[in-house]
Amino acid sequence: MVGFADEAKIYVFSRTAPTVASNSPFGVKIVAFARMAGIPHVVRPANPRKAPKGKAPYMTHGSNTVADSELIMNYLTNTYLSHEEGAASGTGARPNTGYLAFPAMTPEQQARR
Repeated sequence: MVGFADEAKIYVFSRTAPTVASNSPFGVKIVAFARMAGIPHVVRPANPRKAPKGKAPYMTHGSNTVADSELIMNYLTNTYLSHEEGAASGTGARPNTGYLAFPAMTPEQQARR
């Protein structure tokens, strides 16, 4: 059984500098999201040959494997954050990464979805 105490393993492309989370902007987005949300995680170098879609980022949590940065954010939100915490952090059911300094849709654009 996967629980909150289990840390997520986030696989990203290797870092070129110790201050950079990943060489991929998608990897940076996931690592920044996990750090800012206080989600227990560990960052590991990705092996694209073992990745579910043949690319990074991807993550494992217990027996679950999730690929694609948006799906990873949804999984982490639904697994680690309560509804109230998700709403307070701007993640809700469908994460809005604008608070992480990434481009986000305006409220008008979100309403049209």
